[in-house]
Amino acid sequence: MLKKNSVLDIYKFKNEIKHVHLKDKNIKNKNVIFGKGEVKFKSIFEELKKINYKGSFTIESHRGKNIKNQATKNYIFFKKLINQYLTV
Repeated sequence: MLKKNSVLDIYKFKNEIKHVHLKDKNIKNKNVIFGKGEVKFKSIFEELKKINYKGSFTIESHRGKNIKNQATKNYIFFKKLINQYLTV
C-alpha cells in the first residue's frame, strides 16, 4: 500500500506548491492507467481547490496498448477533475 498522504502534504505545503506532477500507482507501486490505481484523485483535487491552486500540472501515465487512445482518455479524465474542482 502507498504510504504517502498527498492530501496532508497539499495542506502542509500549500504556500509552496507551484506545480503538481500526477501519476497513478498500483499496490505494487507500478505506474498504471489513471483511475486504475491507488491514488485518490478526487481527494487531491478537492484539497487543491481548498488551497485555491492555480499552478500547472504534468501527467505521467502508463501508455496502454494504444498511445493515442490513452492520451485522449487521460485528457478527458483530468479535464473532468479540473472542471469539477478548479474552474471558477
